[in-house]
Amino acid sequence: MYQPTWKLEPDALAGLTPEKARDLMIECFLVAQEETFIKTRERLHMATNADELGRTLASVVRMAFRDLGHDFERPTAEALEDVADHLARQAVQFGTPGDVVRHHRAEFSKVTGALAA
Repeated sequence: MYQPTWKLEPDALAGLTPEKARDLMIECFLVAQEETFIKTRERLHMATNADELGRTLASVVRMAFRDLGHDFERPTAEALEDVADHLARQAVQFGTPGDVVRHHRAEFSKVTGALAA
């Protein structure tokens, strides 16, 4: 069974900027979705390449910013919260187990909480 593996390291919050928070979001989303995407690609008899998977999932994050009317290049704390909620809903639709989604959303909330402080 898949176990959530992305855990925010306390030192990741040092010098936190909105851009660094966005990059942490991509990292978190990649770890959270990796197994779901791999299984989906296997069901479709598609090869899985780690670099391609990373690019695909980063694109999902970038599109979420765009679809919600936020600037990926210059994110705000509000935009990051909005996008994180949107990605959590998408993850459930992708078939990611709820406990995995909740774990990763809670971990990322530490990032946005630190950004807002």
